[in-house]
Amino acid sequence: MTPGAQGLRGPATVGQGGSVQVDIGPNDRSVQINAAGQGDTQSVPVPPGKTATIPIPPVPPGTFVMISIGNGLNRRRIIVEVIAPSP
Repeated sequence: MTPGAQGLRGPATVGQGGSVQVDIGPNDRSVQINAAGQGDTQSVPVPPGKTATIPIPPVPPGTFVMISIGNGLNRRRIIVEVIAPSP
């Protein structure tokens, strides 16, 4: 896990078509994911353990995905790069 904003930590890269686990602070009930260049934002509920498994949308390798929690000035985010799966 790479450090992210306070209350949000996750990896820097994820394989295409995979999922990513992020650690979330105690006060957030959902996490949002948005691929760069796409207007759709998905919301994933956070389980009680505060580690959420987030499916990565079908995007090509090299795409950056923003994972965020909170709203307004309390929003925290990390950027994850989608990479090609290993052969």
